[in-house]
Amino acid sequence: MFHSRKGHTDIKKNTQKFLDHKKETTGRLKALRLLLDVFDNAESKVFLEGHYCEIYYVFNDVFSIVEANLRQKGHKSDLDAVLYILEKILLLLPELIQRRWQFHSIGRIMLKLLHHGNTVKLRREGVRLFLLWFQCLQGNSDEFSQLMYASIIPGFPNPVDSINWEKSTLSKSEAEDIVYVIRGPETEDQISHASQSTFHLADKNSDDWCSREEIQPIFPLATNERSPSVDKLTKFFLDKVLESMSTGIVQTQWTDKRCYELSFAFIFNSFKKYYLPYIFSDWKPEPTLYEAKPGL
Repeated sequence: MFHSRKGHTDIKKNTQKFLDHKKETTGRLKALRLLLDVFDNAESKVFLEGHYCEIYYVFNDVFSIVEANLRQKGHKSDLDAVLYILEKILLLLPELIQRRWQFHSIGRIMLKLLHHGNTVKLRREGVRLFLLWFQCLQGNSDEFSQLMYASIIPGFPNPVDSINWEKSTLSKSEAEDIVYVIRGPETEDQISHASQSTFHLADKNSDDWCSREEIQPIFPLATNERSPSVDKLTKFFLDKVLESMSTGIVQTQWTDKRCYELSFAFIFNSFKKYYLPYIFSDWKPEPTLYEAKPGL
């Protein structure tokens, strides 16, 4: 199946290089990138499904290396290369993502990409990747991922204010930390006490519990670079969310074609729940369009 483009690259050699545990993960990631550049979507999906554990291990390790290097050297091209692999994972393994595979690890990475201290360009890319992940989760999303979704467009009311704490699985401080990481300080109290947020992403009693980790920007704004105004940020991110809602759905490689409709319904209903009431404050979705009203 994978030999139709053998003239373009040595598929066998790069496959062996990627699967060689003795090689450094950076070299293995490059070999994986070469393979995915040659394979079409169907071939790539088969390859990822056959090696998803190895692929995520290599991706996650290189992401950690790139994250550390960026704070010292600032070579964003390395980050672009590793995010390419993350995008392929999200697009080609939606069934695994839907079953919450690597949920806490991916969620932590999404928080880092969405961090308010990153450049606007990286934050917008983070929104696109987050929506790919979120639309795959569908009914298996939880309060953590839903709160992230409700926070990705600045300028809207703080979603923490609408949480029912009697039913919430998050503490108020955890919820506030999530929103703070994504949106940054919005009140005078937050500005005067601005600090990096640390919190765990899972139940302490579960096997997937992650220790507390400091969430920092990956590619911060330059010291002489100013962030756009809140109004401009609202427009930037609202446009990105609306664009990604449609493009991400069609790019995802579901085996069951019915999942495309389910994904769009989930992401659209989430938008209606968290954002539409504030965009159209007078709009009431309850009455039907053709409901007869006496006297009209």
